[in-house]
Amino acid sequence: MTDTNTKKGLITKILFIIGIIVLILIFAFALVKFVPKVFSGLAAVGQFMASPFTSKDIKISSNNNELASGEKFILSWKYEPNKEGNYNFLYDCQENLNIQIISNNGPKTLLCNTPYNLKEVKTAELVATLKKENTFTDLPITIEYIDTETKDILASGEIKLTVKNEVIDDSTTIITGEPVTDDSIDIDEPAPKNSGSTNNSGSTNNSGSTNNSSGNTVRPNPVYYGPADLAITNAYAVNDNTITFTISNIGGQASGIWYFDYTSPNGRTQSSPAQISLSRGQGLRFTLNLDRNISNGSVRILVDPRGYINESNRINNSDSITINGGNNDSDFGDYDRNDDADLKVTKFEVGKLSGSRFTEDDKIDEDDDAAVRFTVQNIGGESTGSWRYEITNIPYDNDDNERSSTQSSLRPGESREITVSFKNPDRGNYTIKVEVDSDNDVDEESESNNTKSDRLEVTD
Repeated sequence: MTDTNTKKGLITKILFIIGIIVLILIFAFALVKFVPKVFSGLAAVGQFMASPFTSKDIKISSNNNELASGEKFILSWKYEPNKEGNYNFLYDCQENLNIQIISNNGPKTLLCNTPYNLKEVKTAELVATLKKENTFTDLPITIEYIDTETKDILASGEIKLTVKNEVIDDSTTIITGEPVTDDSIDIDEPAPKNSGSTNNSGSTNNSGSTNNSSGNTVRPNPVYYGPADLAITNAYAVNDNTITFTISNIGGQASGIWYFDYTSPNGRTQSSPAQISLSRGQGLRFTLNLDRNISNGSVRILVDPRGYINESNRINNSDSITINGGNNDSDFGDYDRNDDADLKVTKFEVGKLSGSRFTEDDKIDEDDDAAVRFTVQNIGGESTGSWRYEITNIPYDNDDNERSSTQSSLRPGESREITVSFKNPDRGNYTIKVEVDSDNDVDEESESNNTKSDRLEVTD
């Protein structure tokens, strides 16, 4: 009996030891198979926790943001990767556009919307070619940083350039420009922003506004603090195929490099050469000698057409000048240097003024500020000297007139836009008329073109 119990105890111990050994082997196998995955998961969690503090933006710059077709340009970028990888270059497909990269083996054409491996370099020399003449297009370029192992995109950046293909020939407009300074604007004492839009050079009070007899306000074009503001002024036709205009920076900061587009009556749009940066208060007077075979119609000028300049106001970036064209014998737009001065009201509009914004409208509410806007041009051959204007039948029940302060002289061909507002107008229908040189101070070639009128209705 004792021997039997001893044998059973021995067998039990052996089985227990075998079981322990089996469990140890199973645990060891589990360690070998699963623990690396656990640590890999922890590493991924660690990488996830760190990623919010890792920049994913690649900063790209170019030595030239406005490219002529076939012109070389250099891209460079900044990025500090925390993993091993390569850079990819790609650009969006644009009609008639292709890109080549310059390498030691010569130029290589790059397919659009297709990544091109740049390895670890952080600069590239490229050429953009736009096949269609007298066109331009945007060129969006993307640089990506790709993880070598996973092929994931770890960072990216984009830059947008402009490519132009301009053909210069004998029929192209000749552009000349000369610096001008508007002495009537005191850039050291700029008027507050939104103080008005009238280009009126009458006497001013300390607020930068011209007060008239009825307490209404005529405001000059001020020079602001803040961003740049390129404005077109004094645009007119010198003769049938020549126009002139001034572009000034009436903002508070330098403009940077800029250009303007001009569209001829036949619809062809061309761009000027790049223009130097204008500091506040600086301007350039341009003369465009158009092709003598140009047709009748309007020439449209548009400053900074692509909107690259940070401006406080873009409303004053465009203007149109009507020309008669070189195929006609008419003297439209011409003036004879031997003629006397000749003031002419070339445009007259009625409407309302909200802040500095004039809206043309022949029907307004009595809660609106009524306003008129008109353009006066000297189409004669001599300077006008000082002059005044008078506005009659202004929108009040007592049928008041409005007589201006003295206006500064206009040179031959020069024009000026004037806006006058009337607060708290009375209900009714009014035929508002303006007459320039109402005091007959100017010895004019003709007095027949000194007036214009328009109807305005003021309702509840």
